[in-house]
Amino acid sequence: MELSKKRRSTEIFRLNGEEFEFNVREPGTDERLKYLASIARKINGKILSGLEEKFKAKYEFGCELITGFPENNSDGKPQFQFEEKPVSSDKSSPNYREDWRELILPLFMNPIMIYSTKIFDGIDVNDIKLKLEAKGIPESEELSDESPLGITS
Repeated sequence: MELSKKRRSTEIFRLNGEEFEFNVREPGTDERLKYLASIARKINGKILSGLEEKFKAKYEFGCELITGFPENNSDGKPQFQFEEKPVSSDKSSPNYREDWRELILPLFMNPIMIYSTKIFDGIDVNDIKLKLEAKGIPESEELSDESPLGITS
């Protein structure tokens, strides 16, 4: 295994039945600690954690781990287009848009929160879905692809 400070890889996010590939990196120790601190508040000596803080932290810290995306999909077509023009996260591309994060990432809020849950909390929602299916337990609304709770496949 090759060791490096920041491991980079790709992650597939599913949205409306389509797959989109994103380049991602592993968080550093400081980022992990900041994530944990952001989801908990201390009031009267007790640590409290609310859903709002958790969802916000999952999305914001997840976005920071996304470093870009391949300009074209496996068919050679642009993954993303805006006003009928291809969008790229690669600064060397003529299709590069400086605002690619603001343009694209909000569309992937649920998949980003799922990715954050896997990376920061060590919980893989897809594994949970597979275990439920194996036991014959039907998928609930909370585990569906359209869930407002940020749980999708």
